[in-house]
Amino acid sequence: MDDLSRSAGQPDDDRESSAGLHKRGSKRQPLNNSMEHPLQTSRRPQHHLQRKEDQPLLECNERKEEDRNSNLETPEELRPVCQTTNNPPLEGLRSSFRRWTRRIKPTQMSLNFFGKQKLNLVLCGYDGTLKVSVSKLLRGKKVKPSHQRAISEECVKREERIHGRLISLLELPALTRLSEEEVMRQTLNCVSLCDPGVHVFLLIVPAGTLNNDERAEIEKIRKIFDSRDNFMVLFTTELIIIKKVTNFVESSPEFQRLISRCGGQYKVMGLNEPENSRQIPELLDYIENMKTEPFSHQMYVKAQENRVRHELEEQHKKEMENKLKELQGKVQSESAKVEKERQKHEKEIKDMMKKHQDEARKQAEEFHKSTERKLQHVLELTEMIKEHQK
Repeated sequence: MDDLSRSAGQPDDDRESSAGLHKRGSKRQPLNNSMEHPLQTSRRPQHHLQRKEDQPLLECNERKEEDRNSNLETPEELRPVCQTTNNPPLEGLRSSFRRWTRRIKPTQMSLNFFGKQKLNLVLCGYDGTLKVSVSKLLRGKKVKPSHQRAISEECVKREERIHGRLISLLELPALTRLSEEEVMRQTLNCVSLCDPGVHVFLLIVPAGTLNNDERAEIEKIRKIFDSRDNFMVLFTTELIIIKKVTNFVESSPEFQRLISRCGGQYKVMGLNEPENSRQIPELLDYIENMKTEPFSHQMYVKAQENRVRHELEEQHKKEMENKLKELQGKVQSESAKVEKERQKHEKEIKDMMKKHQDEARKQAEEFHKSTERKLQHVLELTEMIKEHQK
């Protein structure tokens, strides 16, 4: 006991040597890898940690270390779904979904952002310049006018404290410019960078006439994430009078359909508003008042499963429509052939009837002429007989 009390006050080297005195003549056993961290953190001799009363401390430290490592570990299921080979796309998504949900703890799945917690905002849209401008406005930076569109192929994340709130801003590249594999990688990376999930997808749209590229980008984003409650349309304008732009948005049938598909959430942001403008605090208040569940990995995998199922259904529907059109084409072709044959037969019948009619008419005419000749001959004979009798 005296040796144990003295070893507690000795330096590390002395304590390490005294730790082997509990079994004289025996070789010191190497520590297990699972025990290295608890021993280093507790800074206690090995013989102290091998006592029965210290076993709960060891188990507690081991559990904490395992939890910390599991939280830092990146699961394999975070790979893009399109990389799962040898399996059908839908089955691969289902298996990934089941494996990922087993790794998520209940506390992680129940997190929300009610209150002053960090807001995770994703800026998405076709025009990279507008996304950069909105990001600068949200971060209180000065927006420089630019007529060139910024094109980024990687997801960019920035974190800053804005108006008393910790904000995480992610700029998602235009998806229509990427391959399908790259789209899955970028969108999955976007959701992975947000903990516990994406609170709002800010769909940045210029308040004007949309071109085909912008329409295609909007439709692509909506199909990928498939969560109308987590979407918000942010119309941008360089005009000073926001009221006129708001009236234009409210009177545009195309914009109203877009707003309806995004859960009815929208705002108009002026890019040339003064720094003391209330539009940024009002936007953040609007987002907090939405009180929607963050778009998590589980929701992302579910969205991809629904998207693949919908695409398979659409593909099957198109195949059936193509087969139906092909069958209708064959029926129409056969009907055309039958109609052509019918018309041919009718023409032949008409020609035959006309021929018979012509022949009958000719025969009738010849008979009539022959009868007239015979009658004339009889009359002539009668006249000759009368003259002879006289």
